[in-house]
Amino acid sequence: RGAGRAYYADTNYQLLGLILEAVSERSLAEILRARIVEPLGLERTYLYGHDEPTGAAPATIHAGRRALSLPRAMRSFWADGALVSTVGDTLRFLRGLFAGELLRPETLEAMQRFRPMRFPLAYGMGMMRFALPRWMSPFRAPPTLLGHSGASGSFAFFCPGAADNKGLYLAGTVDQAAKVQLPFQLLLRVLRHLR
Repeated sequence: RGAGRAYYADTNYQLLGLILEAVSERSLAEILRARIVEPLGLERTYLYGHDEPTGAAPATIHAGRRALSLPRAMRSFWADGALVSTVGDTLRFLRGLFAGELLRPETLEAMQRFRPMRFPLAYGMGMMRFALPRWMSPFRAPPTLLGHSGASGSFAFFCPGAADNKGLYLAGTVDQAAKVQLPFQLLLRVLRHLR
């Protein structure tokens, strides 16, 4: 393991959640609602186990063909992965994030100071960059994706060079925990057809 590499740790997000609560004297659910959910008008986004709307439930996650029911695990994820959302809300969040509606430009820039993680991923502050090297796509430049994917197969990425350089927002889930590469394979296939 070389110096300067990024290592993802859920514990860091748990600590960040505790710091936010201590500094603001509010729950993480209240902070997320006040800073992200309400300003962006996200109507179906909530922190699992803390403020879900009546009748709301996340999609079933699978490990291979086996359906997983993980309500206690979902509640324990808290600041490191218990946010539940729809594709529409996730796309609205991505647009707001990259359009500067949530953060100062210098903060968004700092999030994008990437360090190598696992090929072809690099990691910044809470943000992944997925970029294949040019030699892997000799006939057209491979796309760069900025955003994040989750252990459940969920993904939310912005592709700055797509759609005639206006950028393309991509969000969804494959609801599959057994194959972490599956969202990236899907995204590359989609982008290949759109470019």
